[in-house]
Amino acid sequence: MSSRPRRGAPLFAALALLLLALAPGASGADIRPLSSFGGFGTDAGQLREPAGIAVGADGSVYVADTLNDRVDVFSREGVFQRAFGKGVNATDGSDVCTALSGCRFGPVNSTAGALRFPQGIAVGPDGMLYVSESDGARISVFTPAGTFLRAFGKHVNAGTTGDVCTAATGCASGTESGEAGAMNEPLGIGFDAAGELLVADSANNRVDVFSPEGTFLRAFGKEVDPRANADVCATECRVAAATGVAGAMSGPADVVEVFSRLLAVSDRANHRIDVFASVDDGFVRAIGSGVDPAGSDVCTTTCLPGVGSTGASGFGTPTGLAATAAGLLVADRADDRVSEIGLDGRVFRVFGEGVIDGAAAFQVCTVQTGCRAGGTDGIPGSVIEPLGIAAAPQEQVLVSEQREGFARIERLGSVGPPVPPPPPTGEPSNAFSLGRVSLDRRRGTATLSVNLPSPGSLVLRGKGVRPVDQQVAAAGVVRLTILPSAATRRLLSRRGRASVRVVLTFTPSGGSARSQARAVTLRRQVRPR
Repeated sequence: MSSRPRRGAPLFAALALLLLALAPGASGADIRPLSSFGGFGTDAGQLREPAGIAVGADGSVYVADTLNDRVDVFSREGVFQRAFGKGVNATDGSDVCTALSGCRFGPVNSTAGALRFPQGIAVGPDGMLYVSESDGARISVFTPAGTFLRAFGKHVNAGTTGDVCTAATGCASGTESGEAGAMNEPLGIGFDAAGELLVADSANNRVDVFSPEGTFLRAFGKEVDPRANADVCATECRVAAATGVAGAMSGPADVVEVFSRLLAVSDRANHRIDVFASVDDGFVRAIGSGVDPAGSDVCTTTCLPGVGSTGASGFGTPTGLAATAAGLLVADRADDRVSEIGLDGRVFRVFGEGVIDGAAAFQVCTVQTGCRAGGTDGIPGSVIEPLGIAAAPQEQVLVSEQREGFARIERLGSVGPPVPPPPPTGEPSNAFSLGRVSLDRRRGTATLSVNLPSPGSLVLRGKGVRPVDQQVAAAGVVRLTILPSAATRRLLSRRGRASVRVVLTFTPSGGSARSQARAVTLRRQVRPR
């Protein structure tokens, strides 16, 4: 199970309501079309059904190019850099191509490094790229340069039928089932503040959670645990119930953490956005036109499927999600538009072609102006059947668009920067920060500095390290010693170095927990034999 502390959903829901009440509103800056890049085809810089979008620390744009079975990489300005996937180089058949070599679509197979209908993409806490394969039932991991590292999913190891594979072991498609660790049509993916990978497991009607290394941690969805009909499972899982009741999902398309406290899921077939508590995966609310039997656009305990394309608050087919300072951006494939909403149900604005009056012009509508489905003329600012969306530097948003014979990435500006909101009134801050790491090469340990804003408890957990629990009496800098586990000590004795990943969780006295992850390479002097 996760190292993240678990708390009751009712208590967290109350705190979340306070948080949302004080969350900043939508960005005051006007949003407008800036440029677009891509184009339909298989050659370098072209796309066929682009889906998920991820933005690297340097501003590089990574696009899951579904029908080309590859990942395309562009600069922050939209200039094509390279693509990677099995055999995509048109000159020599290698796995990375450029404009000079020419590009082609990848083969439809499940060998190591091949991509079968890539849909979601995310930059991990280690800086690597994680790609979901909807037709391969697995997650493949690459370096930003395009080197394949590993894949994980049920029975992907071609040699041992294990759940993690590499080029050395050989890879296969994952088993499509509802059992623990299996995926069936994985779509959007993203990392939470604890460094865990969230997967919208569409055909299983649930969200799966993995470690970056590929270890299955848990899944949540309505009655996903067959033993007790519970909504969270870890060792025994099944396909979750695809109904419209509170906590159920029907064909989830994407999942993202907002404010490091809440998880938002685009619930496609239910025409709504479902919100869960990131501390215990408990259902908080659903948002969408008609979801509340009493007539509200927000429900908590008694929910219905949304009614779809109705005014500003409706969702035809919500697909890609992106977190902002105000809340959430929602790409709506059926309505050809993007909505910016708060996780309390407020609609800040909706944009696309003709969303106010149907004109062939980029427009922004609100609840006050009224909203309609967007147009599909392909003008700057049209949002045609959007699948993926991402918040980019300099208050910009990127949207992947596609239809038969058409594909591009639309860039618009601006949205609020993705910064966390202030803590709720009366609750102490949990906004701690991680400082420098000092290595002790003689002992094979490390010391991590942690700057705490208030007294509370500090917990360190991680694979390959010994756990640490510490009570802190006052705000200030705390130095934690990272001690290797017995297995890591043996590795240090043989190789002189070992990579570990730690998760720090700080819970201020009287407040709510927050987690951050850090990768550390321990080193130890190896005595010559």
